[in-house]
Amino acid sequence: MLHRYYELPSTTALETFEASARHLSFNLAASELDVTSGEIRRQIKAIEDELGVPLLGPGADVVLTSAGKDLYSLLASSFSQASDVVETIKRGDRFRNVTIASTDAFASIWLMPRMPRFWAQHGDITVEHVISDSSRDYRRAEVELRIRYGFGVWPDETAELLFGDVIYPVCGPGFAQERATAKCLPQLPLLKVERMEPDWAGWDEVLRRAGIPHGPLRGHRFSKFFASGPG
Repeated sequence: MLHRYYELPSTTALETFEASARHLSFNLAASELDVTSGEIRRQIKAIEDELGVPLLGPGADVVLTSAGKDLYSLLASSFSQASDVVETIKRGDRFRNVTIASTDAFASIWLMPRMPRFWAQHGDITVEHVISDSSRDYRRAEVELRIRYGFGVWPDETAELLFGDVIYPVCGPGFAQERATAKCLPQLPLLKVERMEPDWAGWDEVLRRAGIPHGPLRGHRFSKFFASGPG
């Protein structure tokens, strides 16, 4: 009897773990793979037993351990590349289409107003848009182009700088006249957008770059960029 050529857990178990880590949810992974959440947990437990280390932290939530993060990073990259090859083989040269991913704000404010002109000039190209503030909402293999914020250094990606940006605080004119100065920012109720990509600058980074010392920051949290307009 031949031994397995690659000393790996079953592909089903690896797929199960990758989906769970990508969604950070057993239920969403179960829905995607059309199995029960109990089966999801069983498959992940089988991998942990085979590897001899925990991939998820204790508790009901999906929290990756250091080993889990390493395995997920590898699987996400490998599955994405495999999906690219399979999609290319299936599609061949029959279609001219491109899928573009971008954040909600960028798509609404910058990209979509420019698309009608592109559609008019290139009617033979089908453009599909994936609009989300989190890359966990789609697989990298699903997109050919992605417009994203950051320093431009991402594994297995070729990045081209579109433009830089300037970060500055914004508030209502009445609020600014009464009490808003740069040094008093740490004491003000700041608006924070959560669930963004790790490369997005937050108040901590902005204040640090401005050389403004601060302790714990207070304020209001939002899960969508457009909900956090100036107050």
